[in-house]
Amino acid sequence: MPDYKKMYLTLFHATEEVIDLLSLLPPPLSERELRRKVKQLLTEAQQAAEDIYIDTCDEE
Repeated sequence: MPDYKKMYLTLFHATEEVIDLLSLLPPPLSERELRRKVKQLLTEAQQAAEDIYIDTCDEE
């Protein structure tokens, strides 16, 4: 059975990182670097969640 809790926590942690990064004033990165970092964090979390699904899904 897919580990939905682990997938959720993986994605939730990434969104918290992004929110924290966007909340910093003054911004620690330029706008371009910030967009790149946000995209990277969310893409990596999405890929990790997909890997968790594949690794924990029962084969039928």
